[in-house]
Amino acid sequence: MMTAEARAKAAALMGCLVKDADGLEGRVRLQKSLYLLQRKGAVELQPFAFAYHHYGPYSDALAGLLEESVRADLIVEKAENFADEWQRFEYLPGHRVAEYESLVAQESRALIDEIVRVTRGAHWRTLELAATVDFLQREGSTSREVAVAKALELKPACRDYESEASRVLDALQLN
Repeated sequence: MMTAEARAKAAALMGCLVKDADGLEGRVRLQKSLYLLQRKGAVELQPFAFAYHHYGPYSDALAGLLEESVRADLIVEKAENFADEWQRFEYLPGHRVAEYESLVAQESRALIDEIVRVTRGAHWRTLELAATVDFLQREGSTSREVAVAKALELKPACRDYESEASRVLDALQLN
């Protein structure tokens, strides 16, 4: 069982990510950014497990923590409804994020800066593919080439984002 302090630190990191990115569009972008932060070593995210999901590595526990962070006004969630029952989400920093920033380790703040810098402007499919390739490579103890081939087999809609996903992984030095 995760302590309340550990959950508060992870929620604070999530709030700092949203703040430093000047907002994040989409749940996929948020989840993949958190996955990449964990892979880079953000201590606040180490207790969270990621499993393969339709859009790549996904943490159900972090999805729950996002809901708690919205209720606690660390993060503001805006939803836009579409006619086909889909929703698009946007995340903005909440009024209370500044109160919790001190819970985030300096090393993790530097990692947030790196993730934001490297992924700014990248399409969400780029992050989906980059995170999926890294996840498959790690889980399967395989080469990046094999992981890319498997990811594109699973996610043909990401094919146009292969070179940008590779750039993200290279820039983050995730091999």
